Amino acid sequence: MKGKYSRQVKTAVKLIWSSFDRDEIRRGYSILILEAQKGDADALAFIARCFMGEEYVWPQAGFKVDDANASKLMQKSAMMGSATGVLCAARSSNLTPSVERHMPFASFKEAFEEILGQAERGDAFCCYMVANVYFWGDYLRVEPDYAKQFKDENGYNAW
Repeated sequence: MKGKYSRQVKTAVKLIWSSFDRDEIRRGYSILILEAQKGDADALAFIARCFMGEEYVWPQAGFKVDDANASKLMQKSAMMGSATGVLCAARSSNLTPSVERHMPFASFKEAFEEILGQAERGDAFCCYMVANVYFWGDYLRVEPDYAKQFKDENGYNAW
C-alpha cells in the first residue's frame, strides 16, 4: 500500500509463501489478521489468497478454499487501496466495474505502476505479479492501445 508493504505484511508473506512449516504459516496468517484489523489493505489481499486454493497457496498449509470469502476480501482490499488487491482481483475475476469505481486508483495502470515500482526495488512477490500481468495478457489493461498492434494472442505472446 502506498508504494511498499508494511514490515509486518512482508514478514507474514515470507512465513506463508516461503515455508513448508504449518506452524510458521499459521503465525504468518495471524500477523495478516492483526494487520487487516488495523486497516492494512495489503494484508486483506494476502488473506484472500489463502482461501483461493492451491494455485495461490501451498495446499498442505491447511487453508480451506472459500471462494466467496476470498472474493469479498480481495474486492475490499482493492477498494481500500491495495495495488496487490487490484492486480490479484483482476487475475481472479474480482475486479468488477463496481470495485474499479470505488478503488482509490485512477486506473488499473496506476495500481500496476505501484507494483512495478516495488518489483524494481527487489520485492519478489511484486516481480511475480508483474510477470503475471504480462503472461496473462493483463498488460493490455495497462496499455489498451497496444491491443491494436496485435492480430491475435500469438502476436501478443511473441511480443
